[in-house]
Amino acid sequence: MITRFALALTIAGGGASQSNAQEDLARMMRAAELGSVLASEEICDLSYKQAAIEAWIDKNVPADDIMFASSLDTAVMGGKFGYRDQTTSERTAHCAAIKKTAKHYGFID
Repeated sequence: MITRFALALTIAGGGASQSNAQEDLARMMRAAELGSVLASEEICDLSYKQAAIEAWIDKNVPADDIMFASSLDTAVMGGKFGYRDQTTSERTAHCAAIKKTAKHYGFID
C-alpha cells in the first residue's frame, strides 16, 4: 500500500519520471494479478500447467524486471492469507473468476 502511494505521488509529479512510475506500477500489477491466480490454485481445487505459467512469465515479464519474483511472492502470500476467511459465496465467485482467467491463459484445460 505504501509503495502504491509512493508511485501515485511520483506519477503526479509528471515528466520523465511519470512514464517510469507508470511502467513500475504496471509491472507491480502484473505480479499482483498472477499472484492472485497462483494463490488461488489450492483453494479453488485446481492444478496448473507449469509450462503455461512459464510461458505467461516469458510473455509478460521483461527480463530486466528484477523485482517481479519478490512482488509475486508477496502477492501470493497475501492472497493465501486473505482467501482463508472467505464465505462460501465469496469463494464461489472468486474461484469462478479464477477458473475463467486460468483457462484463458492455458493454466488449466
